[in-house]
Amino acid sequence: MTKLSSGHNADFDALAIGWLDMCLDENDRAIMALGMIPKDKYDPFLKMVLEKLAEPWCTGEGVYAGLLSPAEMAKGFKKEFIREVEGHLTKAIYRNAKMVV
Repeated sequence: MTKLSSGHNADFDALAIGWLDMCLDENDRAIMALGMIPKDKYDPFLKMVLEKLAEPWCTGEGVYAGLLSPAEMAKGFKKEFIREVEGHLTKAIYRNAKMVV
């Protein structure tokens, strides 16, 4: 479990294992084995993770509750926060992927 600067906790290893098992086909697994993350599969996954992190602000009690959807809220995240999430997610993917490199 990793604590983010926003105060969220996220288990990036579990997310990465799930993504590697469920979202990659044979061609993508071959790309991963060479040490590269398939961008066409990674970008939607990152978007989904950011939307999931935005959910508590949109559904809980607070300033933004009910005003924005999680997708709209995720678009407004600061670049530093997105980079932090992206860094943890990428490291977790490389830690858990089967690579020949």
